[in-house]
Amino acid sequence: MFISYQMMALEAPSDHAEIDTLFHRWESALPAPVSYEDNGLCSASKCPNHPVYSASFLTISMANRVPVRQDSDLTALLKWAKHSDACIRAIALGVIVKRIGFDQNEFVIGMEDPECKAYHHIMVLLTQYLHNKKVNYDNALFDGMFVIVKPNDVSALVSGKWEEVVTADSRLREQLTFDEPNFLLETLTSSNGQWLSEHQLKSKVEAVEITNEQQLLITFSHYVSPGKKMTFLLWPLSQDIMWLRHSTKFGAWKKFHRAK
Repeated sequence: MFISYQMMALEAPSDHAEIDTLFHRWESALPAPVSYEDNGLCSASKCPNHPVYSASFLTISMANRVPVRQDSDLTALLKWAKHSDACIRAIALGVIVKRIGFDQNEFVIGMEDPECKAYHHIMVLLTQYLHNKKVNYDNALFDGMFVIVKPNDVSALVSGKWEEVVTADSRLREQLTFDEPNFLLETLTSSNGQWLSEHQLKSKVEAVEITNEQQLLITFSHYVSPGKKMTFLLWPLSQDIMWLRHSTKFGAWKKFHRAK
């Protein structure tokens, strides 16, 4: 099932001062945890703005302190979900997750990272939740996030060269180059500090569909064997970050960044 709709226009905002006051207080200091389970733990290097006991993603118990009384209050949480501090983002996301019922109302590891699939998935589902609940909101709240995409967006979102994000000691990585309708997926190997192309898959776009998660489901035909079809899911999160996987159930998501 595929969806498409337009974001609604901005209505007069409700009073979100109570939410903002609480988050402004947490910007400077988070309350000390009652127990390990209360706030979790993170390293000081990952959470530089708070003591070592604070967390890069906090448990639901922390998010429960945020007063969300109606669905329109979720729009006030968006700016905090995009905050530069991982702790602040995590608390705001925890509130959103609970309200919209994402992943059984539970925290997802890494969801506070704007380059994580979970973070983006939450934002996509939030737009759909607001739409279904008939909550008016400003398009600008989601600026820079590809929460609504269309099949004809594929060239604007994906064109260019992309490199898989791998660890420093990795000896293999993938690289893709997209120049609609041409799609080149290469497997590179590391040799003497250089990445060399070992295998190439050249294909062209046959069809583009949009999934409920706002992923690009693209069907390609192989240039050498045109009758051979393959499908990939491309999930652009921003101008510079995209996730990709083969559309089979065994395919693993791989993170790519736009090549400099």
